[in-house]
Amino acid sequence: MLEKVLHAWKEYVGNNRINVSGEIILNDVDPAKLLVLSEAEEKRILDLATAFVKTHPTFKVTTVKGVGELDLKLFACDVYTAGTTFMEDFRADLEVLVGEILQNKDLTLRLNVFGDFSTLENMRKFRYLNKGEQVEYKITETAPISMPARIFCRSVRMYLLIILVVAILIWQESLIK
Repeated sequence: MLEKVLHAWKEYVGNNRINVSGEIILNDVDPAKLLVLSEAEEKRILDLATAFVKTHPTFKVTTVKGVGELDLKLFACDVYTAGTTFMEDFRADLEVLVGEILQNKDLTLRLNVFGDFSTLENMRKFRYLNKGEQVEYKITETAPISMPARIFCRSVRMYLLIILVVAILIWQESLIK
């Protein structure tokens, strides 16, 4: 129990910021046909999206049913984490999701997800694309993080806020007596 609480706290005050936006577009394998999914297949895909959200609870996944396609839109803005291996972990999770969706041989899928991942050292912009079931990412830009941004990182701000609140509570307590 304590381990879960400490892990959640570390994730909450983590210094690594994530911004992600993109979509997974499902089409019929025959480009001349419109996508028609059975209720069971559509439920299976929605269950896969729900499972993906459980592994990434700070992400928002919405589904948009178009005329000839189904879109799964992914979004996360200013999400913080303590882990530094987000990009590779996210690639592996996307690859599992894509592989599960493509078990239906009547579907084809196009993945296009982009965003940035900032650590204390640098900010990296990236793009994830797929070729069949294989998902890869490419870092499109890298920029160093400024010294003030390093000094006033999220964890330092959070701990300073806690110290300030405790100091105010102690000060109020001393005024009451």
